[in-house]
Amino acid sequence: MRPRVLLPLAAAAAMLFAGCGDGTGPGGALTAEEEASLIEALGSAGLIAAAGPLTFGAVVAQADDLGAAGGQSAVGYQMQIVFTGGLEAEAVSTGLLGWTQLNTGANTVATAFNTGVVQPGGGFPATLDEAIGDGTEGNGIHYISSSGSIYLADAGRFTMSSAVFGATDECPDVPAPIAGFSITSCRFATGTMAGSFDFEATLITGTGAATFSQPPTAYAVPTVRVELVIDVQGVSELRSALGVVARPAFTPEDE
Repeated sequence: MRPRVLLPLAAAAAMLFAGCGDGTGPGGALTAEEEASLIEALGSAGLIAAAGPLTFGAVVAQADDLGAAGGQSAVGYQMQIVFTGGLEAEAVSTGLLGWTQLNTGANTVATAFNTGVVQPGGGFPATLDEAIGDGTEGNGIHYISSSGSIYLADAGRFTMSSAVFGATDECPDVPAPIAGFSITSCRFATGTMAGSFDFEATLITGTGAATFSQPPTAYAVPTVRVELVIDVQGVSELRSALGVVARPAFTPEDE
């Protein structure tokens, strides 16, 4: 049988994230320039793997509003991702990403976080209450630009108590193909998502403190749900693209 690939927490831990300052506060959409700058900022920081400009790029491109969580600009996401081509794979990723001080001139952010849950395919969840940490479906990651520090969560919890969305439609804005990857289908809906998260994390790169603590934080934010089909040119590209530092990207299982 052809191998089926399950994409656990590492797939989602690859994060999103005129001048200077944070022009992307709650209550407004990102401009096209800000969308591109945000993806570039987090890619340059090493927080988005190769496929990130497509997956998270599709989310921010459809977002028509921003919220706030933990003192940062934030948007929720639900992504159903189906990979085709050299390898068949499917996952559903639900989470929250945030950032501060997006600088479109320098393509940087001061801080950023991403937390959520990645599960094998099977449809979007109605609610979530999942542990965060190695060996779980939950993930958390935090970035601090001033020290070049990335913190990966060892323990914590992510919950989604409610999620409400409007009608699903074809995506009007689809990220352009990148080396080895192209979106062949994109559908989206916008809505809201609420819940809470917290995590304890360990420094994996940078010169900051050895640990980071994200206190219990409630969220109720605008959210984008996307259904993506991404063509992958070869298994090796998929394997490297979904990776996150110090975590395996996926686990093969025979059907």
